[in-house]
Order: sequence, then structure tokens, then C-alpha cells
Amino acid sequence: MLLFSIIFTSNTTIALTNDLANNKMATAICKGCKVCCNGVAGAGVLVATPSKKISGDMDLILVMDQSGTYNDFGGTARDRHGVDKEPHNVASSEINEESRKTIQVSGAVLTASHFVDLVGRGHIYRCFIVPIQNVSCSAFYHSKNHIVIKGHQFNETTRMTRFPLGALVSKFKKTNLVPDHITSDSGESCKINGRIQGILRLLLPRL
Repeated sequence: MLLFSIIFTSNTTIALTNDLANNKMATAICKGCKVCCNGVAGAGVLVATPSKKISGDMDLILVMDQSGTYNDFGGTARDRHGVDKEPHNVASSEINEESRKTIQVSGAVLTASHFVDLVGRGHIYRCFIVPIQNVSCSAFYHSKNHIVIKGHQFNETTRMTRFPLGALVSKFKKTNLVPDHITSDSGESCKINGRIQGILRLLLPRL
């Protein structure tokens, strides 16, 4: 059974028919400063793609960054200016960079996508939830090992891995917890970043 009810409209999938309510904790949000855009200080993308191993299941695609933990594709709005600082444009830029140009999602697609907001210290981190067909982790490793892309931002991630969503949902329903290690589609136990833990705490109860 598909955990996301997905409409594949083209090579990239845009529509989610389940309702992800935007989450905003009761706290004072910054109205705008040099590090944020109307309170949103960072943004990213959580990619879901059909599983290659489990029929009817979905995989989440996460990347390992320089901290040695897995995370969504995302980053800060700091040092960006004008429209580049808007959340959907930050997220679009980050997934392009952190996937080494192997996954590209336009700002226009993200504007129409569901999202969840993590709130802390007066600022929001916005994560757009985007299902995409035919994601290739192999393409990431080919790019990493054989293609020179200028710019340090394209070398911030070292691994891109699939994580079965069904197993995460099942474990969450039993424990109501998101552990700091989750299991990849190859059976490897992988440490995840606190940011993606927070995102999953918001997302999994809605599936």
C-alpha cells in the first residue's frame, strides 16, 4: 500500500493527496532580519521516491553531510539576498547543490508543495515534502567520483541513501519516537541529524 497517495504527472512527481497540515509552534516568530525571510531562516526538501525493493512502499532520500549524519537537502537563508532568500528558492538551490545536480526541483514546484515548519529561537526552518520518480543514488556517486563541479557548496555531502518509509512509520506507531539511528534500504544503521528527526516527528503522525 502506498503510504503517500501520489499522482505521477511527469518525470517528476508533484501532487500529494494527503493533507499535511503546516505546523507552527506557539512562539514569537521573527518578522524579518538579516538572517531570515519573514521569519524563515532556512529551508530544504525531503524527497520521497518509490522503493526499488518493496512493492508499494516509498523511500526517503537523505544525504550525509560533513557532520557525518544524514539529513534532508537543506540549508540557511543567511548570506542570500532578494528573491534568493525566499524559502522555496533556498530549498531549490540546496537540493541542486547537495545532490550534486542529480535532483533538481524548481522554486515554482516547491511553492505548490506541502511543507512542515520547525520552529526554534524565533526562526523557522521550512521543509518541503516532495515525491519524485526515479531518484538515482548511483547518479550522485557517479557525479561525486567522476565529475568535477566547481564550488565548495557541491562538495558538502558525501553520501546519498534510501531509507524505507514503511519501516519508519511502523516503528513510530509502536513507540511514538523518532530514533537517532534509522535503517537504510541496505540494512545499515545510520545516524540522522536532529533537524531531520524534528521533521519526521511532524511528518510521521500524518501518514
